[in-house]
Amino acid sequence: MEKDHLVRVSKQLSQVLRHRPESLGLTLDPAGWVAVDDLLSALARHGRA
Repeated sequence: MEKDHLVRVSKQLSQVLRHRPESLGLTLDPAGWVAVDDLLSALARHGRA
């Protein structure tokens, strides 16, 4: 993968997980975690994978 692509994906994941998990239909647990499988599925459903 190109560095630009990795940076873009990293920023997208940070934005979703820190500020807008509900934008992908995710709910973080009380400690602020989500299962990786759930995250990847949500990204794929929203065309962001």
